[in-house]
Amino acid sequence: MDEKTKLKYLYYDQILPVGHKFKELKFKFNNHKFRFLTDVGMFARFEIDTGTKFLLRNLDAKTDDTFLDLCCGYGVVGITAGKFCRSVVMSDVNERAIEMVKRNFGLNLVTNAKVVNSDLFENIENKFTIIATNPPLRAGMEFMKKLVVGAKEHLYDNGRIFIVARKKQNAYKIFEILGENFDAKIVEKGGGYVVMKGVKYG
Repeated sequence: MDEKTKLKYLYYDQILPVGHKFKELKFKFNNHKFRFLTDVGMFARFEIDTGTKFLLRNLDAKTDDTFLDLCCGYGVVGITAGKFCRSVVMSDVNERAIEMVKRNFGLNLVTNAKVVNSDLFENIENKFTIIATNPPLRAGMEFMKKLVVGAKEHLYDNGRIFIVARKKQNAYKIFEILGENFDAKIVEKGGGYVVMKGVKYG
């Protein structure tokens, strides 16, 4: 199994899922109600994870923002952000995640978003005003360096990147990498999580 294929299955705890067993989650954010389908082996299959909630409540999305949800999983961040942004692109390297996002577009009547199968920025052509990610931290620090550097290339001047990471999974090392490429600050920490923001200045 090559490195790219291994990365796909980090979402499955290294176990390749067989068949489907869908579960529907309900989620409320800023008085908006959402429904999300998840499937066998997916990250946060049984409930919206704490890191995602931390990330969402720290976004400063506005109606004129163009938004990228990187490593989107089944789509909570991007679909939620779509209620507040002009347009959303969501990307993941995992085919089953892409399938779930498409189903969740339908459940939530999404009209301003699209999903792309992409290994980080491999198939992402546009630039954005916001990039947000709850990344697969077990992919390692080289993956995170590639993510941060790629984000800088795909943000407009004054664009923002938001990353949530667990403290015990190198959150502060990730913050150091962010600080080498952006004007970076920690916007929230607690419950074992750190949410960090980087701003790209021209």
